[in-house]
Amino acid sequence: MTKELETVEIKDKEYLLLRKIEHDNFFYLYLASEENSNDFIIKKIKKEETNKLLPLDNEIEFQLACTLMLQNNN
Repeated sequence: MTKELETVEIKDKEYLLLRKIEHDNFFYLYLASEENSNDFIIKKIKKEETNKLLPLDNEIEFQLACTLMLQNNN
């Protein structure tokens, strides 16, 4: 069984949306390049502004995003 993944374009590069996790007022997006397995990005979007990708604010938020990914491993 194959599953179609959504894609997101960032700086003219296409990334596969591996996971999308809701937390507080944001969705955290876990993105990977299909062409380069070392190219993995975590971005966020506000729930009310779903068309604007935002970077994580700092190391603490990065740790939060990683924890969310591991806790929601289903």
